[in-house]
This record gives sequence, C-alpha cells and structure tokens, in this order.
Amino acid sequence: MDHVDVAVVGAGPAGCAAAIALARAGARVAVLHRPIAPATRGESLPPEIRVPLGHLGLWDPFTADGHVGSPGMIVVWGSATPHANDFAFSPYGSGWHVDRDRFDRFLQTAATRAGAVIHTGVRLNARHRRAGGWRFARDGEPWCLQADFALDATGRSAWLARALGLRRTMEDRLVGIVATGRPVTSDRRALIESCPDGWWYSARIDGDRHTAAFLTDAAHVARSGLPPQDLWRARLPSAPVTHTRIAELTAVGSTTRVASASTSRLPKVCGIDWAAIGDAAATIDPLAGRGVERALSNGIAIARALGSAHRRSALHGYAAAASAQFADDQRQRRIHYRQESRWPDAPFWARRHDAGHQTSTSTSRKEDR
Repeated sequence: MDHVDVAVVGAGPAGCAAAIALARAGARVAVLHRPIAPATRGESLPPEIRVPLGHLGLWDPFTADGHVGSPGMIVVWGSATPHANDFAFSPYGSGWHVDRDRFDRFLQTAATRAGAVIHTGVRLNARHRRAGGWRFARDGEPWCLQADFALDATGRSAWLARALGLRRTMEDRLVGIVATGRPVTSDRRALIESCPDGWWYSARIDGDRHTAAFLTDAAHVARSGLPPQDLWRARLPSAPVTHTRIAELTAVGSTTRVASASTSRLPKVCGIDWAAIGDAAATIDPLAGRGVERALSNGIAIARALGSAHRRSALHGYAAAASAQFADDQRQRRIHYRQESRWPDAPFWARRHDAGHQTSTSTSRKEDR
C-alpha cells in the first residue's frame, strides 16, 4: 500500500497548484486523476494570472508555451455602444486565451516535475474514510493509496465533499451554450455583449479555433423547446456586435456543447483531514473572468495552510478567507449585472436585479469534521 501526506483528488488548476506547492515544500503528494473525454474549451485568463503562475515558478514556461495573448476586451454592456478595456495599462501585461485541456496538461506536467505522483484511472467510487486518513483504489487493480489528508479538487461535482454529505448552495442556474469553429476574426480581444435573454462571450482559443458562448438560464433553454445549437443560432442576432463578428462560425463546421456556468458554493470547505479547493469549494460567475486565476491561488493558499506549524488554525483561516471571498464575489456580481438595465422585465435580468435572488439546495452533513 502506498502512503502519502496528501491525496489531491482532481488534476485541474486548483489541484495541480496545490500539488506543485506541496511537493516543492517536501510533502509526499499523490494526484488522483480520472481523465474525461477531450472537449474543446476556450478560456480567457486575465493579466493577473501572472501572480499565481509566478508564485509556482511557471510564468516563463507558460509564456513560452505558445498561448494567444490578448491586448484587452470589447464590452457591450448597459448600452449598445462597444467599449474597449485595454490591458496596456495593467501592471501585469496582457491577458491570455488558452485551450483549457492543453493548459491543464501543462499544469499536470509541472506537478509531476515538482515531485507529485499522478495516478490516472482512479475509481472514485472505491473510497474509504477511516480513522487516521483516507484510502483510494484504482480501476481493476489491487493497488491502494492511503493518505493522511485529502483535497477535493474535483470541480463542480465536489465528489469528496458529497461523500461527506455536503450539498452545494446554488445561487443561479446559469448555463453556457458553447460553439467552437475555425477563426472568423483576427481580433485577439475577447468580446462580451449582453442581450435580452443573457449575454455572449467570444474569443480566439488559438490560431486554429474560435469559441463563442451564449450564457443564459437553464430554464430559458428548457422553455425554448429548441436543441441547444438551434437556440444558439436563434439568439445570436440579439447581440448585434457579436453577430457581426462571429456569424460565419455557424457555417464552418462548428461543434456545440452545453456547460454549467452556475454560481455555487459548499457550506463548509474544510475539516480536520480534508479541504475543498477551486470549483469544488465555490464557483463564480464567468462574467468575472477570474475562475482559473482563483483556482490557482486557492491551491497555493491551501498548500500554505497545510504546511503551517499551526495547521488547525491555518485551516480555519482558509475557510474564513474563502467565505469572505465568495461574499465579495457576490457583491461584485450584483454590481455588474445591475449595470445592464435595458431589459428590466426580461426574466434573466429581473432575477439578477433582485438582491435576494437565490436558488438554494438543502444542505446535509453526514459528518462534522
């Protein structure tokens, strides 16, 4: 049986950042990774991404990896007039457009080089929590891993937290209908544009692909009665700047998928031998554009807490900081959405203009550790 100090369940940005920081501090770290089917996922990273990547010693390797730089954003919000948000004045330089799968592989390679061991194909339904730590098994093998501490870095599914009986609080039911195809513009700026039923995001992923997402409520998708790809096309004209920019995307063999983009959180993010990080702990509105940066910073923060000589106190501090950060994110979210007032009676905007808007799930606990 292998024995490690920390088992990181999940190999996304939060999990890899934690693994890198912990391994470099001398901890024995195993990353349990169950690969998902490849999907084209474009993501815009803000200039501030330089801070956590620099802390991890990955800034230079990242910039040398051929990602698409972004000089700024175009925003059509609150009026029909486009406004440019230029990153030239940012102390951190440009933003970036990345292929998320490729970016995640970059982080996984860095975790391995730092000394973490990545185990793939882990059967997550074979977990056993026992006095003194955790045990994990792998598909079809007698191999078993024992860990003193477990990090839930499984994203929105929050697999480990759910195993402990925790249920997420959902602030909304936002979804994104995402289409990806060949580039239709040479402009490297991301574009965000509001419309009556939600908002649009579009950007180049790399030299060969462009992505465009329609963000709306899941209820709107259901009420429309249209297949996602047809709804995407039907709503595109309601965002005229986006329509002009990417109309050709529908004619170049694009692929379409639906992804959750909801804002949510766990009622508790850590115990004496576990913690949730990244999207497992909380998801923020994609309008903020800070999800990956937040995940990396989250991983670094939990590694610092676990390395503290006063771990219990440090974990309490981690939980308090996570709660305060989520509350601040919610305040900023309300401010951003209230800046768009052209369609006050549209269900999408009426929900977000209501300060008390919240769709909560029941919260249960099997254990309070």
